[in-house]
This record gives sequence, structure tokens and C-alpha cells, in this order.
Amino acid sequence: MREISVSVEDCIGCGACVKACVGGVVTIEDREGRRYITFPRGCEESCVACEDVCPTKAISFHEERATGDSPIELVFSLVRCERCGAPFTTERIMGYLESRLHDRRSRECLCPTCRQHRLCEALRGKGEEGRDPRIHQER
Repeated sequence: MREISVSVEDCIGCGACVKACVGGVVTIEDREGRRYITFPRGCEESCVACEDVCPTKAISFHEERATGDSPIELVFSLVRCERCGAPFTTERIMGYLESRLHDRRSRECLCPTCRQHRLCEALRGKGEEGRDPRIHQER
């Protein structure tokens, strides 16, 4: 059984590892304004999918046998949507995105549903069927 190492400093709590985990041994749960990601100390799967998908390279495997039975649990504070108030992402994910995106949208704190509603509202305000009348003029 290979030992799993997770860098608490580098993990942003995105959950990509959970989705990639073939054996389903990495878990995620959002509750009471926090995100909990749990890793086993060791993994019997032969893949490295969780390591490969981690955007911050926070996960690594070591061929040594895993010591201890207690799982590794990381806890993250969730950010609430500015529009509806629902918790939807971690503070670390927001910081990660802001450090890489240099436009106004990276600083908006909207959940995916509210972001989609805002986009639809913006499109409706540009004329029929969401078209900008300046671009779609008859020539």
C-alpha cells in the first residue's frame, strides 16, 4: 500500500481529486459552511489520477508503506455567493483564481447559478434574443 501525502499549504479544496479517484477512497463533503476532503493514509489503487489532476500539485505518493490508520482530513472555509448567500467554493479557490485571472470577473463572488442568471440578464438587456443591436444591424 502506497502512502499518500497531501500538502495542507498547497491544497485549495477544489475536489478534482475526488472526481478523479477511481477507487472512490478520496471523499468530499460540504456542511455548515465548511468543506471537508478526506484522504486515506495509504492507497491500494495503482493509479495516480488524483495526483495528475491536482492543479496545485498538492498530492504525491510514496512507495513506503503507509503508517497509521487515521485518515488525512483537510477543512476549508466556504465562500458565500454575493447574490443568493449559498456557500459554493473555498476561499483558497477564489485566491487561486484571482492570482491567475486578471479581469473583473475573477473578483465576482457568484455561485454558478447566479453567474448564469447574471449572464442571461445581461444578454436580455442587449436587444431581441440577446443580440447587441449595434452588431446585428441590417446592411
